[in-house]
Amino acid sequence: MFAVTIDISDIKRRFVTDFGRYVFASIVPAVLGVALVKILTVAFSPASYGRYSLTMSYVAIGSTLAAGWLGQAILRYEPELDDEVLVSGVLFAIGGAVSIVGICGSIGWILVGERLGAYRPFFLLAIGLVVVQSVYQVVRKLLQARLDSGRAARLTVLRAVLRFGLGIWIALFILDGIVGWFVGAIVGTVVSLVVTIAMGDIELSRPSYRPALLERLLRFGVPMVGWLFGFTLLSFIDRTLIELVLGSRAVGIYSANYDVANKALPLVVAPVIQAAHPIVMNAWTGSNQTEVRRMIREMTRYYLLLGAPVTMAVIVFGAPLSGLLVGSAYHSGHAVIPFVALGLFVWNGSMIGHKGLEITDNTLVMLAGVVFACVLNVVGNIVLLEPVGIVGAALTTLCSFLSYLLFVYVVSQRYVGWDLPWRSIRTVTVAVTVQGVILSIGLTVGGSDLVSLMLTGCVGMIAYGATLGATGEIRHSEMDTVRELLYQIY
Repeated sequence: MFAVTIDISDIKRRFVTDFGRYVFASIVPAVLGVALVKILTVAFSPASYGRYSLTMSYVAIGSTLAAGWLGQAILRYEPELDDEVLVSGVLFAIGGAVSIVGICGSIGWILVGERLGAYRPFFLLAIGLVVVQSVYQVVRKLLQARLDSGRAARLTVLRAVLRFGLGIWIALFILDGIVGWFVGAIVGTVVSLVVTIAMGDIELSRPSYRPALLERLLRFGVPMVGWLFGFTLLSFIDRTLIELVLGSRAVGIYSANYDVANKALPLVVAPVIQAAHPIVMNAWTGSNQTEVRRMIREMTRYYLLLGAPVTMAVIVFGAPLSGLLVGSAYHSGHAVIPFVALGLFVWNGSMIGHKGLEITDNTLVMLAGVVFACVLNVVGNIVLLEPVGIVGAALTTLCSFLSYLLFVYVVSQRYVGWDLPWRSIRTVTVAVTVQGVILSIGLTVGGSDLVSLMLTGCVGMIAYGATLGATGEIRHSEMDTVRELLYQIY
């Protein structure tokens, strides 16, 4: 059985359907993620939260190195490969990758375990989380690549619920320490994978060594390791540098406020990326550059329409959100939230823009762009951290993300170019400006309690939508598609 392919004419319906499912799959983890930040920052000190956050940074790096390359290769080649061949080869590859992680982790524990100080309790648990998180990433990418957004969403939600429930329970009531969250996260991830396999969402084949397939996956995926690793560095290297310059307490304050933006924005921007990626990959035939270029442009427009108002809300409401969602000891870092929110919006936009580089297998070009952004990030942090503090780290992250977006826009024109929807950019800019003014007035007049923020936010979204409608940005055909799909659901 070969992978599903789609007709480009059906892009709107497919995108709306998958986007709706991925929104649901983002809401639950995002809400639980915000609750986790609140609980951990209230229950534990900034230094403890800083160690937790930095450890999670290295878990992200480890799982990226172990499985990130494979996940990206699955998304690229699944439409072209026989299902059984792909699954058996992927199982062999991920088995080898996590075995290497286990071996390297064991050697590391023997060599440096006694010298880790306060981080010693985290080490082996971090290795275990890297292993199970790597397997989870591969299973989810297989479902996503098959355009099976329903099962991918179910796996995401199940894992989020189990990680949160077990992690909080073990951290607060069993081990009475923040390391308990890692135990719960490992168990929750394992259980979610077992349930997914038991329900038949993934049909396993016997792992087999397939040299030609492995070579193809490595040729595409290894440069993507560098790119993904670079993205992880862009997201988290500032925390390592803050630890070295300002200490664990500053890491905790910065990370908690960074997470406020990083939990809110994925509610909308992550589903757009998740829905767009496999659609573009399945549509690419190798010769239909004009059609796919138009598709990427349309996906960019959807991203702007959906992501811009959420970003504006996080920027304006940054300080009160910090007050509501993190412990009082962390609130002093709320000034980083606007920079982080805008940076994440820019970075995720470039994820759509570089699809033309991905489908033409120019992953080395993508790697060059992210290396440049990483160098800029390191230099900026070295220059700004001491005189400006954690705000300097947030500003540097924004500049680094922006540099990659500009790189993608310029370089992609040599391949399958990224055509920006300039008219939509203008109308969205006007609409979010109107929204931002209303949110600012509402925040000043109505206050910063949760109910007032929700009411002000709703008024701002109505104003945003009304402005888009008045400019003719929202098309009748798009509204008809949404209404039809909602009617089918309900």
